[in-house]
Amino acid sequence: MTNGNGKAEPRPPREIEREIEYLRTRLDRSLAELDRRRHELTDIRLQMRKHPAVFIGAGVAVALMLGGVGLPRVKTSSRNTNRAALDGRA
Repeated sequence: MTNGNGKAEPRPPREIEREIEYLRTRLDRSLAELDRRRHELTDIRLQMRKHPAVFIGAGVAVALMLGGVGLPRVKTSSRNTNRAALDGRA
């Protein structure tokens, strides 16, 4: 703190210690809250219970992507088999 002439007034050591302890307690609480949130966000089971629609949508998207990749291969494979049969190679 400063007095009227711009010079810092000395604070009693006890006051400084109390402020340090208060700040340390606030920091500990903040860190504990951050740790709790981190655990919650990385808990897949909890997230599935809280947001089932997101996981269902993601599953459908993955299934469509896999089907989109696999379907052309199956069609190409069946076309090649049919051509080979028509050409007498099979």
